[in-house]
Amino acid sequence: MTDACATRDHDNPTPGSFMRRKPVHPVRCVSLLIIFLLMISFKTQSQNAVERPTSDKPMSHGFDPDLFSTNPVVRNEAAQRWGAAIAADNSMRSNMPQEKALELLVSTNRSERLNAVLSLDDKRDVLIQKLLAILKSTNADSEKVYAVVVLGRYRSSEAVPILVQHLAWDAAGTSPGGSMTARFEISALSSPVSIALWDIGSPAVPALLEKIAETDDRNMTRKCVGLCRSIEGLEVTQFRLQGLLQTTTDQKKKGRIQAALDFLPKPSPPIHADVNDQGLR
Repeated sequence: MTDACATRDHDNPTPGSFMRRKPVHPVRCVSLLIIFLLMISFKTQSQNAVERPTSDKPMSHGFDPDLFSTNPVVRNEAAQRWGAAIAADNSMRSNMPQEKALELLVSTNRSERLNAVLSLDDKRDVLIQKLLAILKSTNADSEKVYAVVVLGRYRSSEAVPILVQHLAWDAAGTSPGGSMTARFEISALSSPVSIALWDIGSPAVPALLEKIAETDDRNMTRKCVGLCRSIEGLEVTQFRLQGLLQTTTDQKKKGRIQAALDFLPKPSPPIHADVNDQGLR
């Protein structure tokens, strides 16, 4: 057979020409079959999405695949159901009594346990916001410090900015009273803002460092340095201040940070024993 005839075998196959063809690779057959099945599946899902009846019942749990439907109507309805479910869950958690939430923490139902955790967390957030509102109110500083104490006991990092801003409220602290309240007042109310920031711990340090760089009040600088040191220790505080000094370009801030470093005790020089003075013991 000539080359010309060979080139026409593909267009006009003969029984012999099929035997000379290169066999189709099995992987290619499987790939084509998978693509065919996926096309059928996608077409069926699209038809079901269009014909699926809508439901007014919110989905309180689980994932709704309609959120990613190609049909905008179905997608919008799914978004509305999802939003209604979230609103219903939020309402249920906010109205859940604290005793009920504590009871559900040990429920055998995972969803109930999760809702109990979220409910208690929501209640904490509400309480923190109410305490912060007291700090921003027109009440006397001597009255606000009691809210400060509670914020410290709750380790409220949300309160750090306003507490650092009002470190002067320490002056509104009370002196120890009668024997019943003396211990509490000495530990919390004598320096309420400082104690609260110490209770909150590490989340308060960045705001204290910022206060150091902004204030020219040496007493305030000393107080902020003391708080940082009591929270993180001498070496970490010194490391933080030195790093802040190196990265700050403002000369006034550099001077304030250097003043803060000067408040820290200088490390003692290492003691080197003289080998010649050591006897055999």
